[in-house]
Amino acid sequence: MSDTIALTSSVPESERFVRERALQVNRSSYRWQHLAGLPACVDGMPEVERVSGLDSELFDYDIGVSLASAAISAIGWTLDKRGAGKLSHYDKLYALRTRPDVADRWREDEEFARQRLDGTNPLQIQRCTEVPDHFGVTDERVAPLLGAHTLDSLGDAGRLYLCDWAALEGVPTNLGRFLTAPMALFWVDDRGVLMPLAIQLGQSVREAPVVFTPADEKWLWLTARTHVQAADAAYHELVAHLFRTHLWMETMWVALNRSVPPQHPVYELLAPHVAGTININYKARTELIAPGGPIDDAISVGTDGSYWLINQALQTFTFDDLDPRRDIERRGVDDRDLLPGYHYRDDALALWDVIGRFAEEVLRVFYADDAAVAADDELAAWAHELSADDAGGIRGLPLTGGRFATFEALHHVVRQAIFTASCEHSAVNNGQYDIFGYIPNAPGSVYLPPPTTLADSSEGEFVYA
Repeated sequence: MSDTIALTSSVPESERFVRERALQVNRSSYRWQHLAGLPACVDGMPEVERVSGLDSELFDYDIGVSLASAAISAIGWTLDKRGAGKLSHYDKLYALRTRPDVADRWREDEEFARQRLDGTNPLQIQRCTEVPDHFGVTDERVAPLLGAHTLDSLGDAGRLYLCDWAALEGVPTNLGRFLTAPMALFWVDDRGVLMPLAIQLGQSVREAPVVFTPADEKWLWLTARTHVQAADAAYHELVAHLFRTHLWMETMWVALNRSVPPQHPVYELLAPHVAGTININYKARTELIAPGGPIDDAISVGTDGSYWLINQALQTFTFDDLDPRRDIERRGVDDRDLLPGYHYRDDALALWDVIGRFAEEVLRVFYADDAAVAADDELAAWAHELSADDAGGIRGLPLTGGRFATFEALHHVVRQAIFTASCEHSAVNNGQYDIFGYIPNAPGSVYLPPPTTLADSSEGEFVYA
């Protein structure tokens, strides 16, 4: 490529024709579709986006292995009447699959806390300077765990952390299944290790009159923890994973295909990172979260709750929400000394910087200054497709007068798109089997209501929940 190819005004007339023709073809394939409650997406399935036959075969093979393993497990469960009501019964699910390592450590409180830092949803934890008024935990309730420390002293020292799933309040659930909107409090103990302190299974003391702590009877505490895990699993799958790293990337990719030709440097920068995204998203809309699909069957919120959750996230989402550095600073978890062991933070920020340098070096080949960016009409068309209400509808983009007016604005959008599609998606996607593959650790559905007293529980009650 020459160093003028991105500057539309400098492209030779013959090249203009080729680029415009490519755009006409793409615009006919990538038509906008606006479905209620979802980010803007492509209408149908462009042929070029279909996965290869090999990928489809591997996908079908994986499903086949899962079904066969489930069938063998069902036979084992039927024959082993004595195992009913015991956690060991879940070990029979791995006839053809490797049991996740978390099965050996999920009961440990340190592991429960670690999953807030490096589990499938490491985006929930935030520093807590003081306990929220609607969280009923008191110093007396956690005194057996804190010794001479108090909640206020921990907050002042930056050692108190909160995970709050308020976004789940009011979400519809399938009949016979339960999902709370819990709050979980953690502290960095005197060893420098994050540990749980208290759980409230609701957003008010009225609906959740009891605060649970690790000092409670072990099955009761595990039950409270499991309601938290189920809530986090639902929020992770629908918001942290599907909404943030899949659906929004589709919006950006459709906008790009409708505005710049494949010869454009921004197109070439982003294309490798969205390969397969539209195909996966199409399956998600038509199969995964469709009535009767896997989500409807396996997760408490089902289809209706899935759309509800995504729509709720959509109402407040802006492009800046995907900026990892701003997100980490906003949550107050940027200090490595205050919150050690937060490997997602450390790796994400290191990769964010690397991606920033890479994107800048490539873009500088084509855009020497702000004027070169502002003069690119194809970039202006992309800005319009990204932000217009009847197109992508993304809020919070760094645009001036509806255009990319500076190099920094373009660089930030490209960098953030690459990070979201690659690094953040890997963080919330690649460890799913490690965390969700052992059901007692993070169940998709809970079938008994949350406890409302401190009465002792049992292994049988826990299993059948």
